[in-house]
Amino acid sequence: MSMKHFIIAYCLYFIYQYFFIQMEKKNFPAQNKEDASSLANFHQVKQLIYEAELYINFSKQSLQGYTIIKFEIVDSSAKSVVLDCKDIVVSKVFLQAKNDDSEVVSVLEDSELQFTLHQDHPSKESLGTPLEIFLPSNYNSKFLDVKIYYETKHESNGLQWLDKSQTYSQKYPYVFTQCEAILARTCIPCQDSPSVKVLFKKVDLIIESGINALFGGELLKKSDLTFDGKACTKFEYTQKVIIPTYLFAIAAGDIHFKKISPRCGVYAEEHLLEKAVEEFKDIEVYLKAAEDYLDYKYVWGNYDVLFLPQAFPYGGMENPNLTFLNNALLVGDKSMVGTIAHEIAHSWTGNLVTNKNWDNFWVNEGFTVFMERKLMEIVKGKEIATLEADVGYDEFLYAVKIQGETHKYTCLEPKFQDEDPDDGFSVVPYEKGFNLLYYIEKLIGEELFRDILRIYIKTYAYKSIDYFAYKNILEEQLKLHGRSDVISKIDWHAWVEKPGFLPIEVNFKTKSAEEATLLFEDIIKGKFDENNFETAALTFNKFDTFVKVVFLNLFINKIDQLDDKNYSILSKITNLNKVECNNPEIMYTWLQVALRKKDEEAVEPTKQFLLKQGR
Repeated sequence: MSMKHFIIAYCLYFIYQYFFIQMEKKNFPAQNKEDASSLANFHQVKQLIYEAELYINFSKQSLQGYTIIKFEIVDSSAKSVVLDCKDIVVSKVFLQAKNDDSEVVSVLEDSELQFTLHQDHPSKESLGTPLEIFLPSNYNSKFLDVKIYYETKHESNGLQWLDKSQTYSQKYPYVFTQCEAILARTCIPCQDSPSVKVLFKKVDLIIESGINALFGGELLKKSDLTFDGKACTKFEYTQKVIIPTYLFAIAAGDIHFKKISPRCGVYAEEHLLEKAVEEFKDIEVYLKAAEDYLDYKYVWGNYDVLFLPQAFPYGGMENPNLTFLNNALLVGDKSMVGTIAHEIAHSWTGNLVTNKNWDNFWVNEGFTVFMERKLMEIVKGKEIATLEADVGYDEFLYAVKIQGETHKYTCLEPKFQDEDPDDGFSVVPYEKGFNLLYYIEKLIGEELFRDILRIYIKTYAYKSIDYFAYKNILEEQLKLHGRSDVISKIDWHAWVEKPGFLPIEVNFKTKSAEEATLLFEDIIKGKFDENNFETAALTFNKFDTFVKVVFLNLFINKIDQLDDKNYSILSKITNLNKVECNNPEIMYTWLQVALRKKDEEAVEPTKQFLLKQGR
């Protein structure tokens, strides 16, 4: 072959390869235009109702069973149903037979459907391997019921498996889910987008006898049976309110329960139960305060909380009827109660009115932080609420510095492409979103802000929205109240689309924060030495939790002003390297100061902290 023919053949090969790859790509399910974090085709075939029966297999660390999904076909040209999946093995898929009232009555022997689990999808690392189920060529009904037999893999990131040695009682193993943002697809095949809420009509959990199994819903009944040759218990649950899939929640282990009010209760491992009840016995107070402020009743029935082992990676997760909380919140002084205020607020802002995609995550979290601090103000007073805002603002500043002022993840609307939205997780949507709403409240007044927020909740309850839903209601109501002048003062582009710091100056200073600042300045100026540091230690020890955090955050943000001599005095004042502190918020903040100063005495406390804290 001549060189000329070789080059021609070589070029033709790459042209062929290019077009072949492009053709292959065309066969892959595409990202949904409504939600770039989903590969499901819910614009064509929309999920409505889920039923599931799942065996919690601790020996294989897997959920095994099936789900039945009812769909509405909204586009008659649809040839398939595409579901989000990741680290799931699908064995069979059936078309369900129905009687006249559309209730499932049987599986036809000859109704097995063809399907493809796209293991080589280009976005498999971030978005998973979508399950495509092909419709029968002659299918012409408006509704579709599909039964999917599957099991999760050990690698499924939405499931955290703990052996019994990793629990407090060390009696039984433990498992819990964490499905926000896009990890429901690692637990159950689904259209894993907050754009399409679904009714979890029936969820049955089968587990070895003696282990309690919980689901985010209402327990209908439980019964004994033999399964897989073992004595087991079946727990039958329902969730009566439509929810996004990221609120799918399961937990199982040596879990005990105590009721604390007619609609509130606490789950925890046995030896922690009384401590948890004492620390969080005021849940009903916050629930009632939220109902009164929003003029909207709590729709979910019971409000129970589950204290998970400290491997749980967050402070809390707002699963309906079953808020997950971290044991690290049990510090003995009720200083972490703001977390429950936050999760309760999600019952309206997030669970009821939901962001339609993860670009609008701040619609969940910014509104919820605003409500959290409003509830803290109502129950605990303005000083506490303002201190929390001060701490949150410091955390926001740090997050922006870490990610970079121009990074898209510091925008309220980060515009995710094919990346996992968890990659962009930080306090930015929480605190930047809160500050936007707080700024609007200051512009229009507390009463008018509250009234507009009430209209917003009532208008969009049970729906999934973007931030324009609130913006439009806000502007309509401002015009109706003769406050059109305010509209031009809210620069939505600067707040939502531009990266970096806030477009305004904020001031959350309180008397307590001023005392912390004065002590900080005295230490920086070298006012204390070996002979008089004890007076400063007395002042520090009198600070409550959030004042201590504000105080220590000052050193984090101005660490270059703290020389070695004054750091040594600060270490003696706090004594946090030598005396165990039960409050992880204080220790977390202190260790950031100590490690920045390369304090070798902080290495062992840091190791112990990291071994105990998953948050």
